[in-house]
Amino acid sequence: MVALLGLNFGISILFNVSFVDYSFFVGLLGAVVIYFFSSSGGFSSNNLDMLAQATTGFKMETNSKEEKKFYTSIF
Repeated sequence: MVALLGLNFGISILFNVSFVDYSFFVGLLGAVVIYFFSSSGGFSSNNLDMLAQATTGFKMETNSKEEKKFYTSIF
């Protein structure tokens, strides 16, 4: 939350616009980033797993029973 506020404040100072002008886009960007890092699978997640496995030589165990949920509202 603090990072999003800081990013929005920095953008408003950098472009000399009102704080509210880019709030929607910064919030949308934050939601996309949170969704990407909390997703339980998909092409990008499997690709990162294979890259880590190829780099380290250790096979990564998958837990297919665990289900992660994405909630856009924290409060």
